[in-house]
Amino acid sequence: MGPSSVSRRTALGVALAVGVAGCGRTEWYPSDVTPEEYVLRAMIREKERTVARYEAALADGAGPEELLTRILEHHLSHIDALTEALPESPAAGDPQTPLAEIPAPDAVLDTAELSALESAAASARVDRALAVADPGLAQLISGIGACEAGHAHLLDRADGEDGRG
Repeated sequence: MGPSSVSRRTALGVALAVGVAGCGRTEWYPSDVTPEEYVLRAMIREKERTVARYEAALADGAGPEELLTRILEHHLSHIDALTEALPESPAAGDPQTPLAEIPAPDAVLDTAELSALESAAASARVDRALAVADPGLAQLISGIGACEAGHAHLLDRADGEDGRG
């Protein structure tokens, strides 16, 4: 190795030191949107799509109306809670599409498919909760996931009562 060469060990040490220097602080985040705001906005969009699915299922009579209406109301409450948790000043250049502008779903889902949708959403909440630093926000996300798991259970029961499950 010549006098101007840098050893692999030195290069790795410098890379590690630079990487560790940025850990634990939010100032390093290279965006106007914090990780928490990103998670909140992504969940709001997911919930808006889910609401559109339930509205389509209700309009088509694809399941027990009372149950689907109750679950739809839960999802609307989740949107309200997530929106309330957003920072006061939204990030520039990140307009939210109003619910009316969400495209209609391609197909109407039955109770078994809605249950699968709820199960998938509930399982994704663990990763979403781990992606935020605020304990209250992690608790909100976890609570929403628990509610979605309950929806999946209720939809599975309703599907079984219809003789399809």
